[in-house]
Amino acid sequence: MNDQSVQAFADLQVNRLIQSDRGTTLDDLAEQLDRKTCQLQIAKESRDYLPTPKLYTSRAPSVVVLIISRKHQDHWHATLAATGFVISEDGAVATNRHLLRKRDEYLFALTFDRRLIPITKVLASNEKNDAAILQMEGSGFTPIALRSGVAVGAPIRILSHPKSRLFTLTQGIVSRRFSRAALSTNGKEGEEQRRIDFSNTTKWVTVTADFGKGSSGAPVFDRFGNAIAVATSTSSITVERDEDSISQMVFRDCVAAEVFLAMIEPTSQRGQ
Repeated sequence: MNDQSVQAFADLQVNRLIQSDRGTTLDDLAEQLDRKTCQLQIAKESRDYLPTPKLYTSRAPSVVVLIISRKHQDHWHATLAATGFVISEDGAVATNRHLLRKRDEYLFALTFDRRLIPITKVLASNEKNDAAILQMEGSGFTPIALRSGVAVGAPIRILSHPKSRLFTLTQGIVSRRFSRAALSTNGKEGEEQRRIDFSNTTKWVTVTADFGKGSSGAPVFDRFGNAIAVATSTSSITVERDEDSISQMVFRDCVAAEVFLAMIEPTSQRGQ
């Protein structure tokens, strides 16, 4: 993988597509974030064990680099911003919602075989659980199956793009599953009081496999190559000792696959 070559290719293709009026701005996509569910035909869970090298070669074509175009003078530059992965043959992509901030820039997906594809719309999103399903232009993609209920201690692998190091594979285990109560606001405008809403919880999986900036939206695979979660954020425990700050532990939190499955309407049927 030659990251510099991919970057140069993406720069050229971003300008070509925007000049051809093939692209959707993040401003327009952000206007669609009120969509909560969508209808998709998704892949059936796999039960065939995949050795790590086989997982990489079989799943990498379904993982995408999410690229934001940024304009400087009269030229658009490709910023390798995040990760996503295909969950339907007609180009639905799972990722994190926090990528979709309003701005006058375009969003594209870059595939493993170097196809730059416009993102055309938001199919569904979940703000509290930082989940989004986007639509790519085109069809005939190979989807990754979603699987709920992974056990703590289960081995996992992550394929992502940390700091533009494209298609980096890491491995570890599920170290924790947890839910987090959402915050809600009550009261009149200007007099709001925030309270913990235990009836509305978000679902998370913590893993030990490394990921970093640029990995947001990456699939967390079980040993069969199903996506059991989506890499989202990291946080560190640090302690102050004398004048130094010492990092003790890093938590790597991921949106549970159950969140994405809940965004796909029950009338959808899994592929056979």
